[in-house]
Amino acid sequence: MKLLKPKVLFIGLIILVSGILIYALLLNNLALLISCICLVIYGVLIFFIERKKIQEELNLLSVMIDRMMNQERVEGIQKHDEFMSSKIQHQLEKVNTLFVSKQEDIERDRDEIRLLINDIAHQMRTPITNMKLYLELLELEELTQTQQQYVDSVEKAMDTLSFLSENFIRMSRIEGKIIQLKSMEQSLTTTIYEAITVIDGLASSRNVQIHFDEELAYVVSHDFHWMKEAIINLLDNAIKYSYENSDIYIQINENEMFMQIEIIDQGIGVNEEEEAQIFQRFYRGQRVSNQKGLGLGLYITRMIIQTHDGYIKVKRKDRGSIFSIILPK
Repeated sequence: MKLLKPKVLFIGLIILVSGILIYALLLNNLALLISCICLVIYGVLIFFIERKKIQEELNLLSVMIDRMMNQERVEGIQKHDEFMSSKIQHQLEKVNTLFVSKQEDIERDRDEIRLLINDIAHQMRTPITNMKLYLELLELEELTQTQQQYVDSVEKAMDTLSFLSENFIRMSRIEGKIIQLKSMEQSLTTTIYEAITVIDGLASSRNVQIHFDEELAYVVSHDFHWMKEAIINLLDNAIKYSYENSDIYIQINENEMFMQIEIIDQGIGVNEEEEAQIFQRFYRGQRVSNQKGLGLGLYITRMIIQTHDGYIKVKRKDRGSIFSIILPK
């Protein structure tokens, strides 16, 4: 059942009392007239007092909900037990206590997992380096064709392990907020061009052409090495999931407040329902489940861009996807 608004109740009261006043005047009854006036004054006072109480309660509940949304505790807020909303306040506090407790557990478990991954990755570095050294020594020997195939297979496995361990270390450093950006006003064009240089070999192996006009001069504050890493990840992703003999276009747009980098590929694209998920840690899209990978590249890229106070998004098109990096100027 809907409650009547205070304004409606007040108007109804005025109409009722006005009717009584008219009736009292017609009867020429002074006592009834004075009683009606007193009733009006009393009604008005009660109306404004109750309205103020309701407003205070609503403000209090609003503050509690805001604190809960900000993952803050709601302790220390004055309660008004005589109001009907005191029960709601108590329930909100219980929900908030439960929510904060669960959030703390999640944060603690995540920190422990991050430290474990970091330790494992660091421990892997030494044996991987030693194994690569032994492989290099083996290649100095005269090997049969079969032996050379075995060595090549082991080298590929070592490269994969090295790639995974380095990505785990990057992820741990970024999540632990222990990286220090050396942001400065510098050429974004140069950073992108250097990233293309690194990834050009992979593009050539799939006969994918990367188009970028390095003649244009764009300058924005960023860390050269980390931004280069983010762009390499996006280009690597675009090349892996593009069809052979296709094109990748890199465009830069700017306005007074932002600089936007667009990487446009002609690949398999992204499902609409996955656009908000592909930047999550370890997420693998439905269309790429048969491809190698752990789902770390886009996650690390998102963390790097967020560390630059920017954000990244993806938009699907008829053929391929558009990945956009937005950086503040």
